[in-house]
Amino acid sequence: RSSLVRIALNSTAFDAFLILGNSAGVPIALDDDGGGNLNSLIVMQLPAGTYHIQASSFDARRTRAYAVTWSIVDGCSAPGAIAVPQTVSGTLGIGDCKLEDDSYADGWELTLASATTVQLDLSSAAFDAFLYVMDAAGNTVAWDDDSGEGTNARIQAPLPAGTYTVVANSYVPS
Repeated sequence: RSSLVRIALNSTAFDAFLILGNSAGVPIALDDDGGGNLNSLIVMQLPAGTYHIQASSFDARRTRAYAVTWSIVDGCSAPGAIAVPQTVSGTLGIGDCKLEDDSYADGWELTLASATTVQLDLSSAAFDAFLYVMDAAGNTVAWDDDSGEGTNARIQAPLPAGTYTVVANSYVPS
């Protein structure tokens, strides 16, 4: 069975560089600044198996403190549907997908019949909004933390025709 995995490498001391490898250690995903600022983030669908997470610095000469967190979506129901243009409202909490970092997530399925530039906004007065978009293969194709007003998230991106999952999440767990 495959799982949606979110791996973050954060440091206030250096430019984080994250490498995800398969069971043989061969890199299958790399990220430098996907987690905002100089932090790294990989979000992708992975089949069951063994993987290697390598925490590194973009500048190999730096050695400082860091934190690696990873989470797997647990007990998620099928995502709701959203169209362009449409506004949906929700609440993150008990009953939603819960990641291992104790954050909750809501998924929304977005189907585009043709290539379209979309603007996706996630706003909340209760938490720091984090928004990402995955393609049908589970690859993260866009993400955002604070491009909206205050701590709201906004993604503006051209997307080819296809089916996507838009995930509403909080940047900070709980």
